[in-house]
Amino acid sequence: MSDLPKLGTKDQLPPNQDATEQTGRNGLVTFYPTGTDQTRPSVISINGDNGGVDIGGTRDKHGKLLLRDKWMTITYIIDGEHGESSQTGDIVLYDADGHERVRISGKNADVTLKSAAGDVIAHLDGKVGDLILGGQGQKGDLSVRNSAGNETIHLDGHLGDAILGGSGQGGTVVARDPAGHETIRLDGSSGDLTLGGNGQDGDVILRNIAGNETIRMDGATADLTLGGNGQGGDVVVKNTAGNETIRLDGGTGDLTLGGNGQDGDVIIRSTTGNERIRLDGATGDISIGGNGQDGDLTVKNTAGNETIRLDGSTADLALGGNGQDGDIIVRNTTGNERIRLDGDTADLTLGGNGQDGDVVVKNTAGNETIRLDGATGDISIGGNGQHGDMFVRNSAGNETIRLNGQLGDIILSNADAAEHFDLMESVTAVPGMLMVLNPDGKLEPSSRAYDSHVVGVVAGAGNYRPGIVLDHRDGPAARVPISVLGKVSCMVDATYGPVEVGDLLTTSPTAGHAMAASDRSRAFGAVIGKALGPLREGTGLVTVLITLQ
Repeated sequence: MSDLPKLGTKDQLPPNQDATEQTGRNGLVTFYPTGTDQTRPSVISINGDNGGVDIGGTRDKHGKLLLRDKWMTITYIIDGEHGESSQTGDIVLYDADGHERVRISGKNADVTLKSAAGDVIAHLDGKVGDLILGGQGQKGDLSVRNSAGNETIHLDGHLGDAILGGSGQGGTVVARDPAGHETIRLDGSSGDLTLGGNGQDGDVILRNIAGNETIRMDGATADLTLGGNGQGGDVVVKNTAGNETIRLDGGTGDLTLGGNGQDGDVIIRSTTGNERIRLDGATGDISIGGNGQDGDLTVKNTAGNETIRLDGSTADLALGGNGQDGDIIVRNTTGNERIRLDGDTADLTLGGNGQDGDVVVKNTAGNETIRLDGATGDISIGGNGQHGDMFVRNSAGNETIRLNGQLGDIILSNADAAEHFDLMESVTAVPGMLMVLNPDGKLEPSSRAYDSHVVGVVAGAGNYRPGIVLDHRDGPAARVPISVLGKVSCMVDATYGPVEVGDLLTTSPTAGHAMAASDRSRAFGAVIGKALGPLREGTGLVTVLITLQ
Protein backbone atom coordinates (compact mmCIF):
# COMPACT_ATOMS: atom_id res chain seq x y z
CA MET A 1 0.00 0.00 0.00
CA SER A 2 3.05 2.33 0.39
CA ASP A 3 3.39 2.76 -3.33
CA LEU A 4 -0.26 3.80 -3.90
CA PRO A 5 -0.23 7.21 -5.63
CA LYS A 6 -1.90 10.18 -4.12
CA LEU A 7 -5.05 11.23 -5.87
CA GLY A 8 -6.33 14.75 -6.13
CA THR A 9 -3.88 16.65 -3.97
CA LYS A 10 -4.33 20.32 -3.77
CA ASP A 11 -1.59 20.82 -6.35
CA GLN A 12 -3.00 18.22 -8.77
CA LEU A 13 -6.76 18.79 -8.42
CA PRO A 14 -8.60 19.54 -11.67
CA PRO A 15 -11.00 22.42 -11.52
CA ASN A 16 -14.39 21.68 -9.82
CA GLN A 17 -13.27 18.23 -8.57
CA ASP A 18 -12.93 17.04 -5.06
CA ALA A 19 -9.55 16.17 -3.74
CA THR A 20 -8.92 12.57 -2.83
CA GLU A 21 -6.13 11.16 -0.71
CA GLN A 22 -5.28 7.46 -0.65
CA THR A 23 -2.58 6.20 1.67
CA GLY A 24 -1.39 2.75 2.58
CA ARG A 25 -0.33 3.78 6.04
CA ASN A 26 -3.70 3.09 7.63
CA GLY A 27 -5.86 2.19 4.61
CA LEU A 28 -7.38 5.66 4.55
CA VAL A 29 -9.37 7.08 1.63
CA THR A 30 -10.62 10.65 2.02
CA PHE A 31 -12.70 12.97 -0.14
CA TYR A 32 -12.54 16.77 0.19
CA PRO A 33 -14.95 19.44 -0.98
CA THR A 34 -14.37 20.97 -4.39
CA GLY A 35 -11.70 23.67 -4.50
CA THR A 36 -10.31 22.94 -1.05
CA ASP A 37 -7.12 21.54 0.29
CA GLN A 38 -6.44 18.77 2.72
CA THR A 39 -6.36 21.22 5.59
CA ARG A 40 -10.14 21.43 5.40
CA PRO A 41 -12.37 18.72 6.98
CA SER A 42 -13.02 15.81 4.63
CA VAL A 43 -16.52 15.16 3.23
CA ILE A 44 -16.08 11.39 3.02
CA SER A 45 -13.51 9.30 4.85
CA ILE A 46 -13.09 5.52 4.62
CA ASN A 47 -10.76 4.41 7.37
CA GLY A 48 -9.28 0.92 7.03
CA ASP A 49 -7.64 1.17 10.45
CA ASN A 50 -10.89 1.24 12.42
CA GLY A 51 -13.29 0.10 9.69
CA GLY A 52 -15.21 3.40 9.84
CA VAL A 53 -17.04 5.30 7.11
CA ASP A 54 -17.46 8.99 7.86
CA ILE A 55 -19.75 11.06 5.64
CA GLY A 56 -20.39 14.81 6.02
CA GLY A 57 -19.43 16.91 8.97
CA THR A 58 -18.40 20.14 7.23
CA ARG A 59 -19.88 23.48 8.20
CA ASP A 60 -22.33 23.42 5.33
CA LYS A 61 -22.71 19.76 4.47
CA HIS A 62 -24.44 16.90 6.27
CA GLY A 63 -23.76 13.30 5.47
CA LYS A 64 -26.22 11.19 3.44
CA LEU A 65 -25.88 7.66 2.01
CA LEU A 66 -28.12 6.87 -0.97
CA LEU A 67 -28.59 3.48 -2.66
CA ARG A 68 -30.13 3.36 -6.15
CA ASP A 69 -31.49 0.57 -8.30
CA LYS A 70 -30.36 0.02 -11.89
CA TRP A 71 -32.77 2.71 -13.06
CA MET A 72 -31.13 5.18 -10.69
CA THR A 73 -34.16 5.29 -8.44
CA ILE A 74 -33.26 5.94 -4.78
CA THR A 75 -34.45 2.92 -2.74
CA TYR A 76 -32.45 3.35 0.47
CA ILE A 77 -31.25 6.50 2.32
CA ILE A 78 -29.22 6.92 5.49
CA ASP A 79 -29.65 10.60 6.25
CA GLY A 80 -27.41 12.39 8.78
CA GLU A 81 -29.49 15.56 8.53
CA HIS A 82 -32.09 14.33 11.00
CA GLY A 83 -29.58 13.42 13.70
CA GLU A 84 -28.72 15.71 16.57
CA SER A 85 -25.60 16.14 18.64
CA SER A 86 -24.36 12.74 19.78
CA GLN A 87 -27.43 11.14 18.03
CA THR A 88 -27.70 8.87 15.03
CA GLY A 89 -29.84 9.66 12.04
CA ASP A 90 -32.75 7.95 10.27
CA ILE A 91 -32.86 4.97 7.97
CA VAL A 92 -35.54 5.46 5.30
CA LEU A 93 -36.74 2.92 2.73
CA TYR A 94 -38.63 4.00 -0.42
CA ASP A 95 -40.78 2.07 -2.85
CA ALA A 96 -40.24 2.04 -6.61
CA ASP A 97 -42.31 5.21 -6.97
CA GLY A 98 -40.16 7.11 -4.52
CA HIS A 99 -42.68 7.01 -1.69
CA GLU A 100 -41.36 6.68 1.82
CA ARG A 101 -42.55 3.33 3.23
CA VAL A 102 -40.26 2.56 6.18
CA ARG A 103 -38.45 4.92 8.56
CA ILE A 104 -36.17 3.81 11.41
CA SER A 105 -35.38 6.73 13.68
CA GLY A 106 -32.04 6.67 15.45
CA LYS A 107 -33.14 9.45 17.74
CA ASN A 108 -36.20 7.79 19.35
CA ALA A 109 -35.64 4.19 18.25
CA ASP A 110 -39.00 4.37 16.43
CA VAL A 111 -40.01 2.24 13.47
CA THR A 112 -42.73 3.68 11.22
CA LEU A 113 -44.48 1.93 8.32
CA LYS A 114 -46.45 3.98 5.82
CA SER A 115 -48.82 3.25 3.00
CA ALA A 116 -48.16 4.36 -0.55
CA ALA A 117 -50.40 7.34 0.19
CA GLY A 118 -48.17 8.35 3.08
CA ASP A 119 -50.54 7.24 5.88
CA VAL A 120 -48.94 5.68 8.94
CA ILE A 121 -50.23 2.07 9.18
CA ALA A 122 -47.84 0.77 11.83
CA HIS A 123 -45.73 2.48 14.45
CA LEU A 124 -43.34 0.96 16.97
CA ASP A 125 -42.64 3.64 19.56
CA GLY A 126 -39.24 3.04 21.13
CA LYS A 127 -39.79 5.69 23.78
CA VAL A 128 -42.97 4.29 25.41
CA GLY A 129 -42.80 0.74 24.03
CA ASP A 130 -46.12 0.91 22.12
CA LEU A 131 -46.92 -0.99 18.94
CA ILE A 132 -49.72 0.70 16.96
CA LEU A 133 -51.20 -1.12 13.96
CA GLY A 134 -53.84 0.24 11.56
CA GLY A 135 -55.68 3.50 11.46
CA GLN A 136 -55.98 6.01 8.60
CA GLY A 137 -58.64 3.81 7.00
CA GLN A 138 -56.55 0.67 7.38
CA LYS A 139 -57.27 -2.15 9.90
CA GLY A 140 -54.24 -3.45 11.73
CA ASP A 141 -53.76 -7.18 12.35
CA LEU A 142 -50.97 -8.97 14.20
CA SER A 143 -50.35 -12.57 13.16
CA VAL A 144 -48.00 -14.97 14.98
CA ARG A 145 -47.14 -18.31 13.40
CA ASN A 146 -45.46 -21.47 14.58
CA SER A 147 -42.39 -23.09 13.08
CA ALA A 148 -44.58 -24.83 10.48
CA GLY A 149 -45.91 -21.47 9.32
CA ASN A 150 -49.40 -22.04 10.78
CA GLU A 151 -51.08 -19.05 12.41
CA THR A 152 -51.52 -19.68 16.18
CA ILE A 153 -52.18 -16.11 17.39
CA HIS A 154 -54.18 -13.45 15.56
CA LEU A 155 -55.03 -9.94 16.81
CA ASP A 156 -57.70 -8.46 14.55
CA GLY A 157 -57.79 -4.64 14.69
CA HIS A 158 -61.01 -4.45 12.66
CA LEU A 159 -63.10 -6.77 14.84
CA GLY A 160 -61.21 -6.25 18.07
CA ASP A 161 -60.71 -10.01 18.37
CA ALA A 162 -57.80 -11.86 19.92
CA ILE A 163 -57.65 -15.41 18.55
CA LEU A 164 -55.27 -17.90 20.13
CA GLY A 165 -54.78 -21.46 18.94
CA GLY A 166 -56.04 -23.31 15.92
CA SER A 167 -54.07 -25.18 13.27
CA GLY A 168 -53.84 -28.13 15.66
CA GLN A 169 -52.80 -25.98 18.61
CA GLY A 170 -54.94 -25.08 21.65
CA GLY A 171 -54.68 -21.45 22.65
CA THR A 172 -54.10 -20.57 26.31
CA VAL A 173 -53.93 -17.23 28.16
CA VAL A 174 -51.91 -17.41 31.41
CA ALA A 175 -51.48 -14.63 34.00
CA ARG A 176 -49.02 -14.88 36.89
CA ASP A 177 -48.52 -13.01 40.17
CA PRO A 178 -45.29 -11.13 41.02
CA ALA A 179 -43.83 -14.37 42.40
CA GLY A 180 -44.36 -16.07 39.05
CA HIS A 181 -47.26 -18.29 40.20
CA GLU A 182 -50.08 -18.92 37.78
CA THR A 183 -53.31 -17.30 39.05
CA ILE A 184 -55.41 -17.07 35.85
CA ARG A 185 -55.68 -19.56 32.97
CA LEU A 186 -57.99 -19.38 29.96
CA ASP A 187 -57.63 -22.78 28.30
CA GLY A 188 -58.74 -22.97 24.66
CA SER A 189 -58.46 -26.77 24.54
CA SER A 190 -60.84 -27.47 27.41
CA GLY A 191 -62.81 -24.23 27.31
CA ASP A 192 -61.99 -23.65 31.00
CA LEU A 193 -61.40 -20.33 32.74
CA THR A 194 -59.47 -20.93 35.97
CA LEU A 195 -58.92 -18.11 38.46
CA GLY A 196 -56.97 -18.41 41.70
CA GLY A 197 -54.88 -21.17 43.20
CA ASN A 198 -51.27 -21.04 44.39
CA GLY A 199 -52.40 -19.34 47.60
CA GLN A 200 -54.73 -16.91 45.85
CA ASP A 201 -58.53 -17.20 45.61
CA GLY A 202 -60.02 -16.15 42.28
CA ASP A 203 -62.95 -13.74 42.01
CA VAL A 204 -64.97 -12.53 39.01
CA ILE A 205 -66.25 -8.97 39.55
CA LEU A 206 -68.56 -6.99 37.24
CA ARG A 207 -69.30 -3.30 37.81
CA ASN A 208 -71.85 -0.86 36.38
CA ILE A 209 -70.97 2.34 34.56
CA ALA A 210 -70.71 4.14 37.92
CA GLY A 211 -68.01 1.69 39.00
CA ASN A 212 -70.22 -0.02 41.60
CA GLU A 213 -69.89 -3.77 42.00
CA THR A 214 -73.10 -5.53 40.87
CA ILE A 215 -71.93 -9.12 40.30
CA ARG A 216 -69.30 -11.11 42.22
CA MET A 217 -68.32 -14.75 41.86
CA ASP A 218 -66.16 -15.47 44.92
CA GLY A 219 -63.68 -18.37 44.64
CA ALA A 220 -62.93 -18.40 48.39
CA THR A 221 -66.54 -18.77 49.60
CA ALA A 222 -68.01 -20.28 46.39
CA ASP A 223 -70.69 -17.55 46.50
CA LEU A 224 -72.35 -15.95 43.48
CA THR A 225 -73.60 -12.48 44.46
CA LEU A 226 -75.80 -10.47 42.10
CA GLY A 227 -77.07 -6.96 42.79
CA GLY A 228 -76.39 -4.52 45.60
CA ASN A 229 -75.26 -0.90 45.42
CA GLY A 230 -78.82 0.13 44.56
CA GLN A 231 -79.29 -2.60 41.96
CA GLY A 232 -81.43 -5.76 42.33
CA GLY A 233 -79.71 -8.85 40.94
CA ASP A 234 -81.74 -11.18 38.69
CA VAL A 235 -80.92 -14.49 37.01
CA VAL A 236 -82.93 -14.93 33.78
CA VAL A 237 -83.00 -18.06 31.58
CA LYS A 238 -84.77 -18.09 28.20
CA ASN A 239 -85.78 -20.86 25.81
CA THR A 240 -84.67 -21.17 22.19
CA ALA A 241 -87.44 -18.79 21.10
CA GLY A 242 -86.07 -16.13 23.45
CA ASN A 243 -88.98 -16.37 25.90
CA GLU A 244 -88.21 -16.12 29.61
CA THR A 245 -88.84 -19.44 31.39
CA ILE A 246 -86.81 -19.04 34.60
CA ARG A 247 -86.29 -15.92 36.73
CA LEU A 248 -84.54 -15.58 40.09
CA ASP A 249 -85.47 -12.06 41.22
CA GLY A 250 -83.11 -10.47 43.75
CA GLY A 251 -85.49 -7.55 44.30
CA THR A 252 -88.46 -9.64 45.45
CA GLY A 253 -86.70 -12.87 46.43
CA ASP A 254 -88.90 -14.82 44.00
CA LEU A 255 -87.92 -17.86 41.93
CA THR A 256 -90.24 -18.13 38.92
CA LEU A 257 -90.15 -21.18 36.65
CA GLY A 258 -92.28 -21.62 33.53
CA GLY A 259 -94.65 -19.32 31.71
CA ASN A 260 -94.68 -18.29 28.06
CA GLY A 261 -96.29 -21.61 27.14
CA GLN A 262 -93.94 -23.67 29.32
CA ASP A 263 -94.74 -25.15 32.75
CA GLY A 264 -91.86 -25.02 35.23
CA ASP A 265 -90.75 -28.08 37.21
CA VAL A 266 -88.12 -28.52 39.92
CA ILE A 267 -86.62 -32.05 39.82
CA ILE A 268 -84.06 -33.49 42.25
CA ARG A 269 -82.47 -36.87 41.55
CA SER A 270 -80.37 -39.35 43.52
CA THR A 271 -76.79 -40.29 42.66
CA THR A 272 -78.18 -43.09 40.49
CA GLY A 273 -80.29 -40.63 38.50
CA ASN A 274 -83.65 -41.63 40.00
CA GLU A 275 -86.15 -38.85 40.58
CA ARG A 276 -86.64 -38.22 44.31
CA ILE A 277 -88.37 -34.83 44.48
CA ARG A 278 -90.57 -33.06 41.90
CA LEU A 279 -92.26 -29.68 42.14
CA ASP A 280 -94.66 -29.65 39.17
CA GLY A 281 -95.70 -26.23 37.87
CA ALA A 282 -98.43 -27.67 35.60
CA THR A 283 -100.34 -29.59 38.28
CA GLY A 284 -99.20 -27.69 41.36
CA ASP A 285 -98.01 -30.96 42.93
CA ILE A 286 -95.01 -31.60 45.16
CA SER A 287 -93.89 -35.24 44.89
CA ILE A 288 -91.32 -36.57 47.38
CA GLY A 289 -89.96 -40.11 47.21
CA GLY A 290 -90.69 -42.98 44.84
CA ASN A 291 -88.32 -45.20 42.88
CA GLY A 292 -87.77 -47.37 45.96
CA GLN A 293 -87.42 -44.45 48.36
CA ASP A 294 -90.08 -43.08 50.71
CA GLY A 295 -90.17 -39.29 50.83
CA ASP A 296 -90.09 -37.34 54.09
CA LEU A 297 -90.43 -33.60 54.65
CA THR A 298 -88.52 -32.55 57.79
CA VAL A 299 -88.40 -29.10 59.43
CA LYS A 300 -85.99 -28.34 62.29
CA ASN A 301 -85.69 -25.49 64.79
CA THR A 302 -82.62 -23.30 65.30
CA ALA A 303 -81.12 -25.91 67.65
CA GLY A 304 -81.34 -28.49 64.86
CA ASN A 305 -84.11 -30.47 66.52
CA GLU A 306 -86.85 -31.91 64.33
CA THR A 307 -90.20 -30.22 65.03
CA ILE A 308 -92.19 -31.10 61.88
CA ARG A 309 -92.13 -34.36 59.87
CA LEU A 310 -94.30 -35.40 56.97
CA ASP A 311 -93.52 -39.11 56.56
CA GLY A 312 -94.17 -40.60 53.11
CA SER A 313 -93.72 -44.17 54.38
CA THR A 314 -96.30 -44.05 57.18
CA ALA A 315 -98.38 -41.12 55.81
CA ASP A 316 -97.98 -39.36 59.18
CA LEU A 317 -97.77 -35.62 59.80
CA ALA A 318 -95.94 -35.05 63.09
CA LEU A 319 -95.70 -31.56 64.58
CA GLY A 320 -93.85 -30.73 67.78
CA GLY A 321 -91.62 -32.78 70.05
CA ASN A 322 -88.09 -32.07 71.22
CA GLY A 323 -89.45 -29.63 73.79
CA GLN A 324 -91.83 -27.96 71.36
CA ASP A 325 -95.60 -28.51 71.10
CA GLY A 326 -96.92 -28.51 67.55
CA ASP A 327 -99.89 -26.38 66.50
CA ILE A 328 -101.71 -25.99 63.19
CA ILE A 329 -103.05 -22.45 62.75
CA VAL A 330 -105.19 -21.20 59.86
CA ARG A 331 -105.85 -17.44 59.48
CA ASN A 332 -108.15 -15.37 57.28
CA THR A 333 -107.05 -12.65 54.84
CA THR A 334 -106.89 -10.06 57.64
CA GLY A 335 -104.58 -12.28 59.70
CA ASN A 336 -107.13 -13.32 62.32
CA GLU A 337 -106.86 -16.87 63.63
CA ARG A 338 -109.80 -19.00 62.50
CA ILE A 339 -108.67 -22.58 63.13
CA ARG A 340 -106.21 -23.97 65.70
CA LEU A 341 -105.19 -27.54 66.30
CA ASP A 342 -103.22 -27.38 69.56
CA GLY A 343 -100.66 -30.13 70.13
CA ASP A 344 -100.17 -29.15 73.78
CA THR A 345 -103.83 -29.30 74.85
CA ALA A 346 -105.09 -31.61 72.06
CA ASP A 347 -107.82 -29.06 71.30
CA LEU A 348 -109.31 -28.29 67.89
CA THR A 349 -110.65 -24.74 67.88
CA LEU A 350 -112.69 -23.36 64.99
CA GLY A 351 -113.97 -19.80 64.78
CA GLY A 352 -113.54 -16.83 67.07
CA ASN A 353 -112.39 -13.30 66.24
CA GLY A 354 -115.92 -12.44 65.05
CA GLN A 355 -116.42 -15.66 63.10
CA ASP A 356 -118.30 -18.81 64.19
CA GLY A 357 -116.60 -22.05 63.29
CA ASP A 358 -118.41 -24.84 61.45
CA VAL A 359 -117.37 -28.35 60.46
CA VAL A 360 -119.02 -29.33 57.19
CA VAL A 361 -118.74 -32.73 55.49
CA LYS A 362 -120.12 -33.35 51.97
CA ASN A 363 -120.74 -36.47 49.91
CA THR A 364 -119.28 -37.19 46.47
CA ALA A 365 -122.09 -35.20 44.85
CA GLY A 366 -121.07 -32.15 46.88
CA ASN A 367 -124.17 -32.27 49.09
CA GLU A 368 -123.77 -31.43 52.77
CA THR A 369 -124.42 -34.49 54.96
CA ILE A 370 -122.78 -33.51 58.26
CA ARG A 371 -122.56 -30.08 59.91
CA LEU A 372 -121.19 -29.10 63.29
CA ASP A 373 -122.37 -25.51 63.74
CA GLY A 374 -120.28 -23.36 66.09
CA ALA A 375 -122.88 -20.57 66.18
CA THR A 376 -125.85 -22.70 67.28
CA GLY A 377 -124.03 -25.65 68.85
CA ASP A 378 -125.97 -28.05 66.62
CA ILE A 379 -124.75 -31.27 65.04
CA SER A 380 -126.68 -32.12 61.89
CA ILE A 381 -126.21 -35.55 60.31
CA GLY A 382 -127.92 -36.59 57.07
CA GLY A 383 -130.20 -34.76 54.69
CA ASN A 384 -129.94 -34.15 50.93
CA GLY A 385 -131.23 -37.66 50.26
CA GLN A 386 -129.02 -39.28 52.91
CA HIS A 387 -130.15 -40.42 56.38
CA GLY A 388 -127.60 -39.80 59.12
CA ASP A 389 -126.40 -42.39 61.63
CA MET A 390 -124.04 -41.97 64.56
CA PHE A 391 -121.95 -44.94 65.69
CA VAL A 392 -119.98 -45.52 68.88
CA ARG A 393 -117.57 -48.47 68.98
CA ASN A 394 -115.52 -50.13 71.69
CA SER A 395 -111.77 -50.71 71.67
CA ALA A 396 -112.24 -53.91 69.64
CA GLY A 397 -114.06 -51.97 66.95
CA ASN A 398 -117.48 -53.43 67.79
CA GLU A 399 -120.46 -51.14 67.53
CA THR A 400 -121.97 -50.48 70.98
CA ILE A 401 -124.23 -47.48 70.31
CA ARG A 402 -126.07 -46.40 67.19
CA LEU A 403 -128.15 -43.29 66.69
CA ASN A 404 -130.27 -44.07 63.61
CA GLY A 405 -131.47 -40.95 61.78
CA GLN A 406 -133.72 -42.90 59.41
CA LEU A 407 -135.71 -44.74 62.11
CA GLY A 408 -135.23 -42.25 64.92
CA ASP A 409 -133.86 -45.03 67.15
CA ILE A 410 -131.08 -45.10 69.72
CA ILE A 411 -129.67 -48.62 69.50
CA LEU A 412 -127.60 -49.92 72.42
CA SER A 413 -125.78 -53.23 72.09
CA ASN A 414 -125.77 -53.80 75.88
CA ALA A 415 -128.76 -55.19 77.77
CA ASP A 416 -129.95 -53.13 80.73
CA ALA A 417 -130.40 -49.71 82.21
CA ALA A 418 -128.51 -49.14 85.44
CA GLU A 419 -128.37 -46.37 88.01
CA HIS A 420 -125.67 -45.55 90.52
CA PHE A 421 -126.39 -45.88 94.25
CA ASP A 422 -124.28 -45.20 97.34
CA LEU A 423 -122.74 -48.29 98.90
CA MET A 424 -122.61 -48.81 102.67
CA GLU A 425 -119.15 -48.47 104.15
CA SER A 426 -117.11 -51.68 104.60
CA VAL A 427 -119.35 -53.52 102.11
CA THR A 428 -117.97 -55.17 98.99
CA ALA A 429 -120.37 -55.51 96.08
CA VAL A 430 -119.69 -57.79 93.09
CA PRO A 431 -121.56 -57.93 89.75
CA GLY A 432 -124.68 -60.16 89.94
CA MET A 433 -125.20 -59.58 93.69
CA LEU A 434 -128.78 -58.78 94.86
CA MET A 435 -128.82 -55.52 96.89
CA VAL A 436 -131.27 -53.92 99.36
CA LEU A 437 -131.49 -50.50 101.06
CA ASN A 438 -130.43 -50.17 104.71
CA PRO A 439 -132.03 -47.61 107.08
CA ASP A 440 -129.45 -44.99 105.89
CA GLY A 441 -130.57 -45.41 102.29
CA LYS A 442 -127.31 -47.09 101.27
CA LEU A 443 -126.92 -50.48 99.64
CA GLU A 444 -125.96 -53.73 101.24
CA PRO A 445 -126.35 -57.37 100.13
CA SER A 446 -129.81 -58.91 100.69
CA SER A 447 -129.98 -61.47 103.53
CA ARG A 448 -133.74 -61.99 104.27
CA ALA A 449 -136.42 -63.78 102.30
CA TYR A 450 -139.09 -61.63 100.64
CA ASP A 451 -137.37 -58.35 101.63
CA SER A 452 -139.36 -55.38 100.28
CA HIS A 453 -136.23 -53.15 100.60
CA VAL A 454 -134.84 -54.86 97.53
CA VAL A 455 -133.44 -52.44 94.87
CA GLY A 456 -131.91 -54.58 92.14
CA VAL A 457 -128.85 -56.47 90.95
CA VAL A 458 -125.29 -55.11 90.65
CA ALA A 459 -124.82 -54.68 86.88
CA GLY A 460 -122.09 -56.30 84.79
CA ALA A 461 -122.20 -60.02 85.64
CA GLY A 462 -121.97 -62.77 83.02
CA ASN A 463 -122.39 -61.68 79.40
CA TYR A 464 -124.48 -58.59 80.09
CA ARG A 465 -123.33 -55.00 80.49
CA PRO A 466 -125.48 -51.96 81.11
CA GLY A 467 -126.54 -50.12 77.97
CA ILE A 468 -127.12 -46.91 79.87
CA VAL A 469 -125.96 -45.80 83.32
CA LEU A 470 -127.77 -43.04 85.19
CA ASP A 471 -126.63 -40.75 88.01
CA HIS A 472 -122.95 -41.41 87.48
CA ARG A 473 -120.97 -39.08 89.72
CA ASP A 474 -117.34 -38.89 90.68
CA GLY A 475 -116.60 -38.47 94.37
CA PRO A 476 -115.08 -40.05 97.47
CA ALA A 477 -118.18 -42.14 98.35
CA ALA A 478 -118.32 -45.71 97.00
CA ARG A 479 -121.06 -46.15 94.44
CA VAL A 480 -122.18 -49.11 92.31
CA PRO A 481 -124.43 -49.38 89.22
CA ILE A 482 -127.67 -51.26 89.94
CA SER A 483 -129.64 -52.76 87.04
CA VAL A 484 -133.17 -51.38 87.33
CA LEU A 485 -134.46 -52.33 83.86
CA GLY A 486 -133.63 -54.89 81.20
CA LYS A 487 -131.71 -58.17 81.22
CA VAL A 488 -129.07 -58.93 83.83
CA SER A 489 -127.21 -61.93 85.27
CA CYS A 490 -128.22 -62.47 88.93
CA MET A 491 -126.85 -64.72 91.67
CA VAL A 492 -129.56 -67.34 92.54
CA ASP A 493 -129.78 -70.09 95.27
CA ALA A 494 -131.94 -73.11 94.23
CA THR A 495 -131.74 -74.88 97.61
CA TYR A 496 -135.02 -73.16 98.58
CA GLY A 497 -136.69 -74.59 95.51
CA PRO A 498 -135.81 -75.16 91.85
CA VAL A 499 -136.05 -72.16 89.50
CA GLU A 500 -137.76 -72.54 86.16
CA VAL A 501 -138.07 -70.20 83.20
CA GLY A 502 -140.76 -67.62 83.93
CA ASP A 503 -140.57 -67.87 87.73
CA LEU A 504 -140.68 -64.64 89.70
CA LEU A 505 -137.62 -64.10 91.85
CA THR A 506 -137.27 -62.48 95.27
CA THR A 507 -134.64 -62.15 97.98
CA SER A 508 -133.43 -65.25 99.86
CA PRO A 509 -131.79 -65.86 103.23
CA THR A 510 -128.49 -66.43 101.36
CA ALA A 511 -126.58 -63.12 101.26
CA GLY A 512 -126.84 -61.42 97.87
CA HIS A 513 -128.78 -64.30 96.26
CA ALA A 514 -132.29 -64.48 94.85
CA MET A 515 -134.74 -67.48 95.02
CA ALA A 516 -138.03 -68.47 93.45
CA ALA A 517 -141.00 -66.49 94.91
CA SER A 518 -143.25 -69.48 95.67
CA ASP A 519 -145.33 -67.62 98.31
CA ARG A 520 -147.28 -65.09 96.27
CA SER A 521 -148.73 -63.44 99.37
CA ARG A 522 -145.29 -62.51 100.67
CA ALA A 523 -143.83 -61.69 97.24
CA PHE A 524 -145.75 -58.47 96.64
CA GLY A 525 -143.24 -55.56 96.75
CA ALA A 526 -140.30 -57.95 97.00
CA VAL A 527 -140.13 -59.30 93.42
CA ILE A 528 -137.04 -58.26 91.42
CA GLY A 529 -137.96 -59.79 88.07
CA LYS A 530 -138.64 -62.90 86.01
CA ALA A 531 -136.20 -65.78 85.42
CA LEU A 532 -135.18 -66.24 81.77
CA GLY A 533 -133.28 -69.43 82.49
CA PRO A 534 -133.55 -72.42 84.85
CA LEU A 535 -131.50 -73.37 87.97
CA ARG A 536 -132.78 -76.58 89.59
CA GLU A 537 -130.18 -77.02 92.30
CA GLY A 538 -127.28 -75.28 94.02
CA THR A 539 -126.25 -71.66 93.35
CA GLY A 540 -125.33 -69.91 90.12
CA LEU A 541 -126.00 -67.03 87.72
CA VAL A 542 -129.43 -66.85 86.13
CA THR A 543 -130.48 -64.39 83.43
CA VAL A 544 -133.26 -62.22 84.84
CA LEU A 545 -135.55 -59.66 83.25
CA ILE A 546 -135.60 -56.88 85.87
CA THR A 547 -139.19 -55.80 86.69
CA LEU A 548 -139.46 -54.57 90.24
CA GLN A 549 -142.90 -55.37 91.76
